Amino acid sequence: MDEHAIKRASKIGELETLWDEIEVVIELKDSYVIKTNRGSMPLPKRVLSENNQYLFKGYAHNKLIRT
Repeated sequence: MDEHAIKRASKIGELETLWDEIEVVIELKDSYVIKTNRGSMPLPKRVLSENNQYLFKGYAHNKLIRT
């Protein structure tokens, strides 16, 4: 994750999403759901360090919806 994009690795491969492509980020109790015009990407909070959660919220702040 950096100021340009977020990368998510899973069993089926790696996905890079630019922050500009993200329409909305929904914050749930244990995860975030990142929605783009290509679909949704779950991001479990457990995979983010405390520092990375802080950075993530900073990058996504204008698109973040808390439930």
